[in-house]
Formats: sequence, structure tokens, C-alpha cells
Amino acid sequence: MTTKTIIDSTHKGWWFITTLVIAGVVLTEAAFAAQTPEIVLKQVQSGTWNVTYNLAHPAKRLEFVRVRDESRAQRWRPTDEQFELKHSADLDVITRKDEGSFSNVSFNIPATYIHVRKEYAPFSPFSDGGLLIHSGRYHVCAGEERRVACPKDDTGDEGPWRITISPPTGAHVILHGEVVNGPVTFFDTHDGTNIYVGPAIPLETEHFLAVIDSDLPKNIHEKLFTYLPQFIEYFSQRLHKLSNRPMLFVSRDPELRTSGYSSQGGTLPNQIFMHLYGEGWDKEPDPATAHFIPWFFAHEAAHLFQKSRVSDAGFGSNPWIHEGSADAFASLSIKKFDPEADEYVMTRVSNAFKDCVQELSKMSGDPINAADKHGAFDVYYSCGMLMNLAADSSVRRASKGEKDLFDIWKVFLEEIDSGAVYAQATYLSVIERMGDAGTAEFLRKFASDPQTDPRATLLSGLKSAGVNEDILDELNAVDSAGE
Repeated sequence: MTTKTIIDSTHKGWWFITTLVIAGVVLTEAAFAAQTPEIVLKQVQSGTWNVTYNLAHPAKRLEFVRVRDESRAQRWRPTDEQFELKHSADLDVITRKDEGSFSNVSFNIPATYIHVRKEYAPFSPFSDGGLLIHSGRYHVCAGEERRVACPKDDTGDEGPWRITISPPTGAHVILHGEVVNGPVTFFDTHDGTNIYVGPAIPLETEHFLAVIDSDLPKNIHEKLFTYLPQFIEYFSQRLHKLSNRPMLFVSRDPELRTSGYSSQGGTLPNQIFMHLYGEGWDKEPDPATAHFIPWFFAHEAAHLFQKSRVSDAGFGSNPWIHEGSADAFASLSIKKFDPEADEYVMTRVSNAFKDCVQELSKMSGDPINAADKHGAFDVYYSCGMLMNLAADSSVRRASKGEKDLFDIWKVFLEEIDSGAVYAQATYLSVIERMGDAGTAEFLRKFASDPQTDPRATLLSGLKSAGVNEDILDELNAVDSAGE
């Protein structure tokens, strides 16, 4: 297969590709045809996109891989009334109403932002009419019976899916750092990726390639270009260098003008993204919001470096490790570059303690690792941050201040590179070797054992790990009963 490339000198040296096929997974045509449906995405009209699934072999049902709520069933409309999309429990399923087999099906979808809990935004609109699309939203597997088994590639990731996306007139596609005029076909796996469709041209910097909304408030723009390069540079020094410059997408919703400040962000491999909405961003931010911006970028920079060494599939286990450490990294690094953030950081730590104790108290004695069962995803952040700060204190004490949480993660990631499993046991073994066995055992019990008095257990564990007395005094004063 050949690709034709041209240089458009009006776009500062960016390579524009008229046709692009990216094969992240190498498959023969026959092997691919036996696995997952082909996915075709295109704009129907302004504000509406269409997805079509083409099956190599007829099937009676398509089941979605990533299901968090009923939003698909509420928003997706079949172009043929013979089909329906139903949501029940943790399943989103496409079938014919007569329960017969089918080889293709198509839906129209409003291309507007919605918040899906613990999931990437399906669409993030830009003020210039551009759109960030999360490909993982469209992953399905075909079969005959309930609970379809998805195929997996050689790395253990689900998929692959062959996706084709066609930009509307006047727009191009940005995928994996390439700007493409015309349809793009690529193979996608596991969590998927974010794809930009619109008129914007990426801004190339030393640290990242950025697509920044033209309506981004000036103060946010300044903080972005001040703090994110500093965090990327610092994490590169403390952990490892990234093999590629990441893509950064920052969008400002042109329609969703709710009161106050709202945002959603995240990372995928080699990507950071943030979507802003609400009228509050038009105003000068209050101190807490001003500090939130560097905190957000520190947290997401941590994930960027974590995911550069660990496959997305690995992050499915024990989220307190990566979510909690990302917040812990933010609390440790933000003060290096934001000298007025001490009070903000202490407030974040105090709130994490309160939230951790309250949420665990609602979980009928279940431990942190059972949070999914209760829908208590926030404990991975709140409890996880405090647990990782305990690990940080333990290692600092054992090394007389020469090592910290960054060194724990550097060793942990090196072990993953060498074939170790991304798992709680691996992580705790690193903490035990670099810190002490008592802290590692506290973390294991707090993560895995029933908690009858989470407040007392957490305070005792933090103290034994050597957490700063000022922090302990602050936490002891926290009213975690919520009265």
C-alpha cells in the first residue's frame, strides 16, 4: 500500500498526507476479517456524526467493550428502524428487533460533549468547529449469544478494530501527530485514541505538539505554556525520557456555557487532553482554581510517563497505584514550580483524607480494591494519594532523604520493562525493598483487607511510615464524619 505526501508551506512545515493507513497492529486480511467489525465514522451534518459497522460475517448482536452508563442508548439513533441499541446493567447491545442476523448497521449521534463517569469524553467540541473524538467509544465485538468474547492481539489487548474516519469539507484529521487531508484508516486497540477533526493546525513546541482552542482564556493559555513544559522536563529527569513528543489537546466548549468552572481531562498513550466548559473560565480565576491548573497538568504528566511504559490493559488492576500516585506526584512537584501552592496542596491532602474515610465507611467494610463494586471510584484518588505519600515518606526515611516516590516508580517501571507484572504485589515489593516492610504491609492491608475503622488505620499507617508531623496534625483535626 502506498501513501502520497505533500508539503504545504503555508502550514509551517507540517506534512499533510492525502491518504493514510496506520497499522499499529500487523494482521493478514484473513485474520482481521475473522475478528472485529470494521468501523466507519463520518459527519452527516454540522453537530451530527454517523458510525457504521460492517461485519465480515453475519452476527445476531454487537456488544460494546466500554460501558459506563446508558448514554449510548439515550443518544444513538439507528438509521434503520429494524435495529435497536439497548442498555442493561453493564451491557450495551445492538440487535435487530426480529433477532435476526445482520452484516451492517448504522447510527447517527449528536456530536456534543457529555460527561461519562470514569470514561473519556466521546466528543470534545472546539470553538472553531473542530472536534476531538475518542475512538474507544466505538469498539464492539460480534457474536450470537450474550457476553460476546472479544478477540485479543499478541500483546493481550482487546481488538484490533479497523477504523476509517472521513473529515468533512474544509477539515482535516490529526492522528498520532500526523495531519491528514482525506480519509484515515488505522487499527485501534484497548482504550483507543483521541482523533482531532477540524481546521486547526498543531503548534509545535520542544515538549509537545498542541492543538489549542482559539477561545482558550489568556490566563489558562499562559499557565499551560508555563507549567506543562516544566512538568514534562522534571518527570523526564526523574523517571525517563519519552520516546516521542506527546500530543496535547485543549478545547473550549462553544455551547456548554454553564455557570462556574468545569473541566474534564485525561491521558491516553502519548496524549494529554483537557476540555473546558462553563462561563467561569471567562473570569480571572480564584486562587483555588488558579492552582488547580498546574495540579491538573502535573497529575496528567504523571500518567503520560506511566503509560509510556505500561500498556493500558495493565492499568485495569489496583487503580489506587496509578491514580493515587499521580495525585501524590502532583502534590510533591507542584510546589517546585508554584511557590504559592503550599496551602492549596495541604487542602488537597486534607480533603483526600476526609473523602477516603467517608467513602470507605460507606463500603460495608470492603477494602479499597473493592471500590468498583460500590461505584466508589474516587477512593482510588483520595485513599491512593495518601497511600502513595506514605510510600514516599517511608523511602525518604530509609534513604535519609536521597530517594522519594519518583525513585519508587523508576524502579517499578524498570521491573515492568523487564517482564514483571503490573500489579499490587510488584509495587509493594519495590516499596518494601526501598522503604520498609511495615509500610508495605500497611498498604497491602489497607488496599485488600476489610476496614472496620478506616480513619484510625489510615492515621496509624501514615504515622508509622514517617509522614510529616505537620500533615498528621492537620489530618487529625479533619472532621471525617462529615457532620
